[in-house]
Amino acid sequence: MSSEPLLALDGVAKRFGGLTVLHNVSFTIGSGEILGLVGPNGSGKTTTINVISGIHQVDAGTMRFEGRSIEHVPSFRLAHLGINRTFQVPKPFPEMTARENIEVAAYFGAGSRNAPARPVRSLANSPSTNRSASISGARSRCGRSCCSWMKSAPGSTRANSP
Repeated sequence: MSSEPLLALDGVAKRFGGLTVLHNVSFTIGSGEILGLVGPNGSGKTTTINVISGIHQVDAGTMRFEGRSIEHVPSFRLAHLGINRTFQVPKPFPEMTARENIEVAAYFGAGSRNAPARPVRSLANSPSTNRSASISGARSRCGRSCCSWMKSAPGSTRANSP
C-alpha cells in the first residue's frame, strides 16, 4: 500500500481578474478518505472543486493525483483518470434513455471501454429504460445506480458542489 495521497493540493491559487478566490489552498486526501468542504457562500468551495476537476486552471500551486501532476490536465482527461464532478441540477441527455445516459457517464468516467456493462446490467429490467419513459422520473433511480457503480470504482475521485 502506497503512503502517497490519492489527491494532494499544495499552495493552490485561483484569481478571476483582480479578485483572488483561492489563496494557498493545501490539503491531501488518502484512498478511501472522505473530505468535506464547508464554508459560507463565496468562500471558494465551488472554485476548489472546479480547479480539481479541470474546469478552471490554477494560477499557482500544484495538484497531484496518485502522484501525477494534474494542474494542467484538461477535464476530459481527468474524467478518464477517475476525477469528475456532479452538479446540483442533473443535465441528462433528454433524447436518450436512462440506460443510455448511464452508459455515457460510465464510458467517459471510467477510462475503460468495458466499463458500462456493470451499471447498465442493473438497469436491464427497469421500465425506465425506454424512450417513452420520463427521464426525470428515472433520474433518481439511475443516479443511484450510477453512483453505486462509480463508488465501487477503485481510486476514483468525485466532487459535488451542493
